[in-house]
Amino acid sequence: MKFPEKLEANNEAPTQLDSSEGVLKATFAYALFDHGMRMEHDPHLIWLAKEPRVRLNIFEGAKRRLKDGDKVRIKANGQEISAAIKLDKGVANGTAVLPLGFAKVPVHELGTHLWNGLVIEIPGANQ
Repeated sequence: MKFPEKLEANNEAPTQLDSSEGVLKATFAYALFDHGMRMEHDPHLIWLAKEPRVRLNIFEGAKRRLKDGDKVRIKANGQEISAAIKLDKGVANGTAVLPLGFAKVPVHELGTHLWNGLVIEIPGANQ
């Protein structure tokens, strides 16, 4: 069996947008060590928490003309919330990582069953 001598990653932005440009798959992550319970109730600890942001692949951000810190609407299950964006090359293309445990980003309002792979929509800038 022959193995390739070198594997190369494709780090180029997609050249063609598909018909589901605004559609992403959500994954959910607790950004706070205890789901935010102690952090939110302790006025000394809450200042240690970073501002909650939805993490998005840099190419997905480019498709939507978004930059770090932009405020976006996130739609799923007929519900809508808003949050700031953090572009992150470590997030898989076609995926958005939504932070759990923050009152400022009420992800729980998107539905009662927040499963990884939930289809969400994040419109681009000025939409």
